[in-house]
Amino acid sequence: MDIPRLIELKEYWAKNPPLHMMVKGYLGLGKEEQPQEEGNLADIMAMAPQTPGSAM
Repeated sequence: MDIPRLIELKEYWAKNPPLHMMVKGYLGLGKEEQPQEEGNLADIMAMAPQTPGSAM
């Protein structure tokens, strides 16, 4: 498959998604939210490797 055909297929699927994708969206399947850890800047900077002569 070449790039122009792939682009056309992607545009077609955006307007007319396959049936299994529509059913999946209707039922809300596959939308599992993954918990994200929130950290502050100090925690992130503590994970960074320290180089000699760098001041924080």
